[in-house]
Amino acid sequence: MNHRVFRTVLFGLVIVFALAACSSGPGSSPQGPQAPQEPPDDPGGQPLTWADVLRESQVEKAVYGLGFYLPDGRNYIVGTGFAAYYTNALWTNAHVADGLLEVLNAIAHLQPVAIAVQSGSVVGGAGTYLLTRYDVHPEYDGTPGSPDLASVDIYIDGELPVVLDLLPREFTSQLEVGEPIATMGFPGEISNPYTAAPIATFKEGTISALRPFSNVAPTPENTTLVQHNLGTTGGTSGSPIIDGYGLVIAVNHAGTEVLVYDQRTGQPQRVTTGALGFGIRADEVWTMVAICSKHHPGPPPGVSLHPKGPLSTATKRSQRTGTARRLCRPPRRNRIANVLHGERGDPR
Repeated sequence: MNHRVFRTVLFGLVIVFALAACSSGPGSSPQGPQAPQEPPDDPGGQPLTWADVLRESQVEKAVYGLGFYLPDGRNYIVGTGFAAYYTNALWTNAHVADGLLEVLNAIAHLQPVAIAVQSGSVVGGAGTYLLTRYDVHPEYDGTPGSPDLASVDIYIDGELPVVLDLLPREFTSQLEVGEPIATMGFPGEISNPYTAAPIATFKEGTISALRPFSNVAPTPENTTLVQHNLGTTGGTSGSPIIDGYGLVIAVNHAGTEVLVYDQRTGQPQRVTTGALGFGIRADEVWTMVAICSKHHPGPPPGVSLHPKGPLSTATKRSQRTGTARRLCRPPRRNRIANVLHGERGDPR
């Protein structure tokens, strides 16, 4: 799938681009050295490592590759999603969900099936779930200068095995430049359509800047655009950005690239700069949660559309108590479900 390129041009050569990708092949460009960043000390005074944070929060088990697979056995990851707050849905970027829909429409004759695959699990096994529909942030306008968020429903009998915690909204305005952060996602450069079990990649860095989405003076409340140096590339769109306590502080959604003239082809080529990326602060996730809490209709009936019968679902239950939280169902984007149910055309 082609990279969705944002229209904003920085200094004539640097442009902001959506990180959803469906690329394959081994060629990834080298990244410059980066000093290791450490999360905070634990209560006993001992420094925690990122390995401790990932293990205790089970971050990898909450990260999913979003994409599709074909009856011939190929599977493609176009972006990243993760479980947080809800036990029956995943968070990602709106451009990831829209891009997936675009691909499903374009190759409908190949009978693609939209799926989410838990990191490290076998495609089609217990960690694979069918995607049914998605909702987007009401202020997303298709550009990186807006909250590029979507919640994607999955067909699941029960609850997701691991659900991350969001940074509480009352603390989001207290984030500071220089704080250590990390992420896990699926870089498109190392994707392989014949991979039996996609594995997420861990990266660490810091908050580089906190910016408003609009052209206004920054305040602690309106700086919901998190600039980072995590070195994310295509395919990692929608990945969770966590702090040293394993809390989701932002959702990765964009990066930068430069245009380089390729003498072999005579055409400009886009090269990812890597160390300049952006995420959407958790405030905007909480905004979607608040909107959804005002709506109570249930989801459409889950129907397995695997060409060879229902996919199995994870048997391990979430550690959370109570029933699975349900998302609101505004009628504006019931798209993936429409495509999977065979309503090809232009779903509403």
